[in-house]
Amino acid sequence: MNIDHVSSETWDEELAGANLPGAGLAWDSLVEEFVLRQKLSTYALRPESKGLGPETLFIWGDKDSMGTGAKMGREMAAIAPHARCEILTDAGHMPWIDQTERCAQLTIGFLKNAG
Repeated sequence: MNIDHVSSETWDEELAGANLPGAGLAWDSLVEEFVLRQKLSTYALRPESKGLGPETLFIWGDKDSMGTGAKMGREMAAIAPHARCEILTDAGHMPWIDQTERCAQLTIGFLKNAG
């Protein structure tokens, strides 16, 4: 995520969420259970992705530093039978924050044309 792309409203929402009672514990529990204990990652979803029935849109940032960048998004879309991947230039791990309007356009277009 490029912090220069994040609106003040998004920062306010993130701060409000982080300050909710139990938010830190909930996040730590999620990371411990799913990432550390179960070793779940996008790679772990590959076997299940082969059987994914619904049309699927992956929106991936080309600067995603949490995996292998755009390569991961393309690979996941290639595995799922009815999927496609849109790569957003100059977006990171959370492209909906880096490029809110573009993600909204892609999602609305996908939903209008799905099925």
